[in-house]
Amino acid sequence: MSIPTYDYEKKLERLVDFLDRRRALGQGVCAIFDIGTKAARILVGPKAVPPNEREWYNKSFFNDGRIFNLGSAIDTETQTLPLDSPALAGIVRFIKVYLEELQEDEIDLSDVFVLGTAVFRWMKNKEEVLKHIQEQTKLNLIVLEKENEALLSSLSIYHTSNYNYTDKDESKLGEQDYILLIDQGGGSTEISYFSPKNLSVGQLQSINQLGTIALQNDFFTLDEESPIDPVANINDISVQFKLINQLIDKRLADWDGFPELEGASIVAYGMGSAMSNSLPAASNHKNHNRKIQVQNIKNRLYSSAGELEVQIQRVNKLYKLLQNNENPQDKLKSKLVLLYGLPVYLKILERFNLEEIRFAGYGLRYGAYLAHYAYFQDLNKLANSGRSDNIFEDINEQFAELKLLGDADNEDDKAFAERILSGIQTRLDQINALHTENTTEASTETVKKLFNQFMQINSKEGSNEDKLMDAHDVVRSTYMELRGL
Repeated sequence: MSIPTYDYEKKLERLVDFLDRRRALGQGVCAIFDIGTKAARILVGPKAVPPNEREWYNKSFFNDGRIFNLGSAIDTETQTLPLDSPALAGIVRFIKVYLEELQEDEIDLSDVFVLGTAVFRWMKNKEEVLKHIQEQTKLNLIVLEKENEALLSSLSIYHTSNYNYTDKDESKLGEQDYILLIDQGGGSTEISYFSPKNLSVGQLQSINQLGTIALQNDFFTLDEESPIDPVANINDISVQFKLINQLIDKRLADWDGFPELEGASIVAYGMGSAMSNSLPAASNHKNHNRKIQVQNIKNRLYSSAGELEVQIQRVNKLYKLLQNNENPQDKLKSKLVLLYGLPVYLKILERFNLEEIRFAGYGLRYGAYLAHYAYFQDLNKLANSGRSDNIFEDINEQFAELKLLGDADNEDDKAFAERILSGIQTRLDQINALHTENTTEASTETVKKLFNQFMQINSKEGSNEDKLMDAHDVVRSTYMELRGL
């Protein structure tokens, strides 16, 4: 797979300008690289954390990100990442291009951190890859625990909890408060809570099929009795809005809602496109901490559903409009995502009897920056321990993406996909049970291989049917392999 040859010239000019301004202020800088399954990103900021909102603004930091699809480069048979893969070469170049400019500004390498997420956690030659990156860049990559990804996002929220407010005392979180973070992605929604008192995440719950891409597929195919071809779905949009709400209720039914937080003081934050689209058009920096009342969410939902019904009326007409790539419907898409995205936040807030939610404009990179430079935490201690029980969280996340392949244009294809996905889910439950009953080094390696195979299937090109059959084959072979151990 070829990797785009990125031109860094304009971004480097911006970085040089940023470094010149920092130098004029007598400020040293630090850098955080975030290397994920699909993209690599960088944050550069002052080592002296801006002490207040007035000094914490867009130009206080430099950001960039590029797509490399590192996950697709992993060999599923060997569970290894080839050291000569174009994706890895692209990421190494990304790091080196920016590091060279930073070193010209005399940055100390002890102030440069490289963080890795799920793509690194379960590859068999992880140590070899980390060594390769270290040899090429002189930097050590820290592979984060999944829970610590939520920790860092929550820490960035906590530290900036009174920014963009007139009444600073009213908005600042105290040690007895808990941050409830609702992070809606494409395939799933992750819910966690954070305790400012001991700077830790209590629990992390990932609920599959409550992400915006998954719910969009459901919105067009739901019917009263069974899934329907979107082109043939003549339901009114108000009917579909009712059905998607019922489906979300069903998918949340088995979640106990963190009973240990009963009676606690909870402040909710949301991340994701449905949240950002519900706010006035502005940067994440300006919208950070903006409050949205539950009643306003309800009003926005019903008004958006009503507007779409008046304008378009039927689901199939809406679907056809969105398929017209020659006439992108960005405003239409922004309004539609509210109908199936916002109810997830709303129903979770109702579980905790909360009347409002705040928008979270900062994430993992900012959290890592603050953890080290504001709270003096050793980022190396957030590294992945290799506990085998964590692997199933990452497998379920990859399976959530595979489930998106179940969307099809006709009933026969859709029925086929649903049968295959149901079979995969059954096998995954059996694999989890077998591994839990008899956890050995061999069984751990087997489930790691499954994670890498899922990630490869999600990244490669091909028809949905081929991908689903490949997923079916790998879970079957994994199950048989575990049975034989």
